[in-house]
Parts: sequence; structure tokens; C-alpha cells
Amino acid sequence: MTPALRLLACALAGLCAGGCFRNAAYSGLPPGKPSARADEVWHHSAFWGLLDISGRYDLAKACPNGWAEVHTEVGVAHGFVSVLTGGIYAPQSVTVICAAPNDQLPQVTQPSE
Repeated sequence: MTPALRLLACALAGLCAGGCFRNAAYSGLPPGKPSARADEVWHHSAFWGLLDISGRYDLAKACPNGWAEVHTEVGVAHGFVSVLTGGIYAPQSVTVICAAPNDQLPQVTQPSE
């Protein structure tokens, strides 16, 4: 392999590994504050995310009023670790945003007749 082709392959690998991936799920409830139990924690998985190591999050304990949003992200550091281990270890960041407490929800009233 020529040095120029080697440099191009390294640059392409760096661009692929340097990208971020974000995903979000919304429940429809109004968002409150992030859960202290699941706020930007590293979620551990193996074999490119196919084998879950960390386990599930107990959203009932993390958010007693329900959850509003769950965000997952594979950032640059996560991608670097995944590439460094050949995908055997593939971490990602997880943030759970709890629903606003019931006293902060707008009150809906029926119109009077």
C-alpha cells in the first residue's frame, strides 16, 4: 500500500470514527429535570451494541412522575473507544429527562355553559 493510499485510509477511518450519533424518544409528557439516577451515564455494551452489559434502567425509580425524554448519544470519545477495541466494547451516553411534577402541569378546565 502506498503512503498516499495509507494516509487516505487513515483520514477516512478518522472521519468515520469521529462522527456522533444521537437518538431521542419522547413520551409526550412535559419535560422537567434530568434524573439524577440516569443523567449522562455511560451505558456499556459489547460487539457494536449488540450485547447489553449495563442492563435496563428502572424508569419508575428514576422518574416517579413518569419520563418525558430519553436521549442516547455516541460521541467522539465513545466512537474512539469503540474503534480502539474493534467494537468489542461500545459505550454510549444515556440521559433520562423526567416528566414535570403534576403541580407544574397546566390545569385544564371545562368551559362553563
